[in-house]
Amino acid sequence: RRLRRAALDDLAELAQRDQPVAVRVARLEEQLELGRVRARRAHRVVLPLGEHVARMVAMKNATDSAGKMKRELSLRFNRARQASITTELTEIISGAQSLE
Repeated sequence: RRLRRAALDDLAELAQRDQPVAVRVARLEEQLELGRVRARRAHRVVLPLGEHVARMVAMKNATDSAGKMKRELSLRFNRARQASITTELTEIISGAQSLE
């Protein structure tokens, strides 16, 4: 900041001697201020954007976990259902064979 301030002071001194330089200095100061304004605006946009991205990643991870849990529960349910069907068929077949 000190170097920038010193450079601006030097340019202001030159501006007093030569009018076209004064115009250039004014433009430079405008550009510096515009850069500061843009930096503040970018800061206001980037932080919420980062939070949004973090939320999106968290939602994707939650969705993936829910899908994985659904597949695992479906597999457990299907295995239990198949085991009960197998047990029932075995009992029916055993009962039929005992009648013969």
